[in-house]
Amino acid sequence: MKNHTPRQKISDSSCRESGRFALAIATVVLFAVTVFSTGRCRAQSAGAENEIVEPQLLALRDPELLMPSPIRSLPEPYLTLWIEALAGPEYELKRDVAMNITRAHREGYRDCSAATDALLAILDDEAAPRSVLVEVARALSAIDAKKSSARLKELLKKGRGTHFELIAERALARWGDADMPAIWKKRLMEHDVPRHRRLLAIQTISVLPEAMQSDRKLHSILESLVASSHAPAILLEAARTLGNVKREGLEPLAAQLVGISPNEFSYSAMLASVYLLLGHESVSSQDLLLHTIQNSLADPHRAPIVRAAWGRLLQLDVSALASLAPQAIRHSDAEVRRRAIATLTEFPTDDGVALLGIALDDRHPDIRRAARQALLILSRDESMTTSVRQAGLAAITRSSWREQEQAVVLLAILDHSASADRMLQLINSPRAEVSVAAAWGLRKLNVKETMAPLLAIAERMDKQIENGMILQPHEPVILAHIFETIGQARYEPSSSLFKRWIPKSEPRVNFGEARTSAYWAAGRIFEGSTDVALAQQLKARFTDVNPDTGMPESQMVRYAAGIALGRIGATELAPDLRLFALTKAGVPELAAAWSLERLTGEVVSPPEPATVTGAHWSLLPIGSRRKTATTDQQSR
Repeated sequence: MKNHTPRQKISDSSCRESGRFALAIATVVLFAVTVFSTGRCRAQSAGAENEIVEPQLLALRDPELLMPSPIRSLPEPYLTLWIEALAGPEYELKRDVAMNITRAHREGYRDCSAATDALLAILDDEAAPRSVLVEVARALSAIDAKKSSARLKELLKKGRGTHFELIAERALARWGDADMPAIWKKRLMEHDVPRHRRLLAIQTISVLPEAMQSDRKLHSILESLVASSHAPAILLEAARTLGNVKREGLEPLAAQLVGISPNEFSYSAMLASVYLLLGHESVSSQDLLLHTIQNSLADPHRAPIVRAAWGRLLQLDVSALASLAPQAIRHSDAEVRRRAIATLTEFPTDDGVALLGIALDDRHPDIRRAARQALLILSRDESMTTSVRQAGLAAITRSSWREQEQAVVLLAILDHSASADRMLQLINSPRAEVSVAAAWGLRKLNVKETMAPLLAIAERMDKQIENGMILQPHEPVILAHIFETIGQARYEPSSSLFKRWIPKSEPRVNFGEARTSAYWAAGRIFEGSTDVALAQQLKARFTDVNPDTGMPESQMVRYAAGIALGRIGATELAPDLRLFALTKAGVPELAAAWSLERLTGEVVSPPEPATVTGAHWSLLPIGSRRKTATTDQQSR
C-alpha cells in the first residue's frame, strides 16, 4: 500500500523571519486554495483519507486557501535571440544557448523545437569544439529532434568523445533508430571493445521502443554476456537490461547464477539473478526470488539483493514474505526495513502490529514515520483497531523520545482521548520533537479537561516573554499550538490573553508563529462578537504593508488577521477588505476575499496564475532582465 496522505509546506518566506528552529518552519503549512467552478474561495474539508498526519499549524489551514500555481513561460523574443546566437561566431555562446534550450524545453518554459535547424547547422561545423557538440546533441535530444538522427550517426562514426556518445546513442535508442541495434550487437560480440562502450550499448538497448526489444538475437547476446561475463559491471548491466526486455523464460539462467549453494557464488551473480527476474511473474521465478531473500537476509552486505527481490515480490502480492518480515524489520539497511513495514501492512496480523509499534523507535526518521503511517492504515480495519491503539499506548508510555513522538501523532489521529493526560506530561519533554507533537496532539483531541492546564502553560510562557526571558527555540511553536487548541474550543477564560497578543508591540512581535495562531484563535473566541475595538486592531495588522513605517507585517500574520476580521463580523470594514481583495496580490488578499464574502456575500473572482520566466538564463532580450526578476519575485 502506498501512503497517499498529503504533506504540505508553506512557501511564504516570512516563515523564516524568526530563524529559531527548523521544526517551527515545518509546522507552518503551505497556503492552499480550493477554487470551485463558481469562482468562490472556500475552506476545504479534509476527509479521513486526506488527514494531515504531521504537527502543523491550523491557523493557515482553516480556511485553506491557495494561490494558483505560477505558469512557466518564455516570450518569443527569448527563443528568437537564442536562434540568432546559434548562428553567430562565438562557440562558447552557442554552447550556453544550447544549454538554455535544453533547460527551457525540459522544464516547460517554452517549446524550443523551432531551434532544430539552427542546432543542426552546428553539427555540420567541422570546427565546432566537442563541448559545443555535446550540448547541441543534448538540446536536440531534449526537443526530440528525430530529424537529427542521420547527422548524429555520422558524428558517432567519426568519434566525438564519450560524452557525445552517451547523449547521442541514448537519443537514437529512444527514437527507435533502425540502424543502431545492429551496431550494438556487433559491439557486444567483439572482445576488444572498451568496457564503457559495451556498457553504453547494453544500457541503450533498454531505452529502445518496446517493439524493438523483442529481437531474439539481441536476447541471445545478452544471455551470453550474463552467463559468461566475469566483470561485475557488465554482468549486472546486462542482467538488468535483459530482465527489462525479456519478461519470461529467464528462470534457468537465474538459477544457474544462484546455484544450489549461494555462498559459492559472488554477490554480483546473486544480484544479477534478481535483476533477470524483475519482470517475471511465474511461480518458479517467485520461488527463486524468495530463496534468494532467505539466503541473503542475514548478511547486511547483501541488502541491495534483498531490496530488489523483496520489492518485486511485493508487487506480486507474495504472502510468504510475511514470515520474513520480523527478521527484515530489524535489518541494518533502512530500505529493507521499509519493505518489511510495507509487507506487514499488506498482510496484517496482531503480531505484525506489535512489530510496527516497535518500529516507531527506528533510528531513521522516514522509517519510523512509515511505521506510524502503516499503523494508521491498519486502524481502518475494524479487526486491527484495538491492536493499533494498544501499540500506540505502549509506545507513548515508553522512555524513547522517538516512540513518544510517533505515538502522540498516531493516537491524536485515532482520536484517542484517554491519552490526553500523557500528552500533557509530554509537553514538558526535553525533546522538542515530543513536546511540539504533544501540543499539536492535544489540539487534535480537543479534550475539555485539558483547557485549563493548557491556558496555565500559555500564561506562564506569555509572562516569560513579557519579562524578556529567553525561551527554548521550540517553545514559541508549542505556544502557537496551545493558542489554537484553546481558540478552537472557544475557551472563554483565554480572551484576555489573546487581546494582549493582538497589538504589534514588543516583545511579542518577535514571535511570528505564536502571533499567527493568536489571531486565528481570537477570530474563534470572539466569533460573531462585532467587537469594534478588536476589529480596528486586526485591521491595523492586516493593512500593515508599508515598509516606510518600519517592519511591515508578515504574510502569515496578515492572513490570520484577515480571516479573523471575517469571523468576528467586522462588517464596517468591508470597504477595506474589498480594496485588498480586488488586488489579488497574494494569500492575505485571498483571506480578505474570503472574509468579504462571509460578511457581505460579495464574491471576488480568483486570481489568475502568475507567469514566471525563470532565472539564470545566459542570454536575455534587452529589457527582459528587470521584468524577469520582478515577475519571479511576485510569484514567490
